[in-house]
Amino acid sequence: MAGARVEEPQAGIQKVTLRVHRPAAPARTVRSVRVCFPHAQRIVFKELQPRGLLAAHRGEFSVVPDPGGVTLSAQHHVVLREEALPGAAGPARLRSTDVPHSARAARREQEALTQVRRQVREELGRDSRSVLQAARAHAESAMAHALPR
Repeated sequence: MAGARVEEPQAGIQKVTLRVHRPAAPARTVRSVRVCFPHAQRIVFKELQPRGLLAAHRGEFSVVPDPGGVTLSAQHHVVLREEALPGAAGPARLRSTDVPHSARAARREQEALTQVRRQVREELGRDSRSVLQAARAHAESAMAHALPR
């Protein structure tokens, strides 16, 4: 994560702008809205302009205090943009009457879809680890200041 800006127009509602940079890839800006539920120890979010292969992206972060500091987790839900998937148009979409060839094409499409899912999972995992590391540092710092000395 190259940078972050968080605005809180009202308590518990956050507008977030993240500047994400990965090696060998152009930097990009991710905008989302987060709703914070501090008593439930969770934050839900929706990405406003999903990028690339994503048609929709929402998720949840949880931040739970534990004896060693905090336990963090992230969960993502995505809908893939069908037109961006390999084989979504052109010769890979064959007539159903061409059974032997369409079975091979279907296997290739399934393999391509599996690869795309893996790629999306890896990218979201990297992004989440970056966000969770920042959240852990913030939460543990806040807990250290809140504890009696």
